[in-house]
Amino acid sequence: MTESTKHHYVPRWYQRRFLPEGETRFYYLNRRPYQTVNGRHVPMRDIERWGPAKCFQEANLYSVNVPGFPKDQFEKEFFGAYDHNGAIAVDEVANAGHRVAISHEGYQHFFAYLSVQALRTPKGMAWLMGHLGAQLGKRELLEGISRLRYIRTVMWVESFQEVLYTESDDIGFLISDHPVTSYNKACYAESAECRLPNDPDAAWKGTQTIFPLDAKRCFVLTHTEYAHNQDMRTQLRRPRTNARLFGNTIAKTHQIVHRQVSDAEVSRINQILKLRARRYLAAPFEHWLYPEGACNRIQWPDLGVPLVPKTELWRNTGGVYMGLKSGGVFMQDPFGRSPDTPEEQRQVEKEVEAMHAQLQKALANHKNNPNG
Repeated sequence: MTESTKHHYVPRWYQRRFLPEGETRFYYLNRRPYQTVNGRHVPMRDIERWGPAKCFQEANLYSVNVPGFPKDQFEKEFFGAYDHNGAIAVDEVANAGHRVAISHEGYQHFFAYLSVQALRTPKGMAWLMGHLGAQLGKRELLEGISRLRYIRTVMWVESFQEVLYTESDDIGFLISDHPVTSYNKACYAESAECRLPNDPDAAWKGTQTIFPLDAKRCFVLTHTEYAHNQDMRTQLRRPRTNARLFGNTIAKTHQIVHRQVSDAEVSRINQILKLRARRYLAAPFEHWLYPEGACNRIQWPDLGVPLVPKTELWRNTGGVYMGLKSGGVFMQDPFGRSPDTPEEQRQVEKEVEAMHAQLQKALANHKNNPNG
């Protein structure tokens, strides 16, 4: 097998983010250490010591036979563009401080990369195959990824966004073979909704998205309704308000909240990543690969406790108001909805006028009494 036929569904640049300085190899765990030969399971080693070149890759995963074109053109040109922009954007998000604005371009590239990464893994491709038609050829499947590459982006952008981080040297976040991981505490790991290659519906109120940025930081997306009503029980599998798979929205690029988590909380998140993986996980230290040792008495709904937002919930309230050059006002609520009727638009304009008057009054009071 030549190098050109090794298609990495978890890019090497992303893997290297998890390696300590000076280290070049992972402990690479195979959760199903066997291969099928003539209908029989032949045992394999469950742990390998491999570098990024050998981890999370599959021969000819994206190869297509189109006369006059290289077999790996889709991998290099389509995924290559998202990898190039994604590597820069992931680094920007990971290194931006608490509530520091992400560049407009970086913000767009980050969520675009997240959406493509969720579809390009063997698990993501199998999920897509099930929705598009089991008889699709490789070329049609890859074209489906191209058409549907922004399928979840709009709802992710409208979610409550956090970076969970640890300063511990004893534990860190894992890489899985499906890095964009979905978790819903109402959908147990053994449930039909989680049976490979399925995921809990991204539009459900209780579905959260987990994406480790590196060994120390993990990005988590939580729908606004669940963030503000964490005790909900019966609505975890119901669609969020204005659930939609495609569309446009407006985002505040400085809204990402940072929150420190403990070693025990990192173990819970790693257990979710492990149970939701298809087959492989990697870590720079072997003991990180076995979070079940710290979680063996913790039930599935409680594993997700560290994922639920704890602070600054007000950030996903109020929506967005913008003044237009025409003198009008554009408004979008936290769920991406804008006024549908002239009456609703007039009500928005009245609210903006009242807010402007209140602000002018506050500024005047401060000017007349700066120490007050």
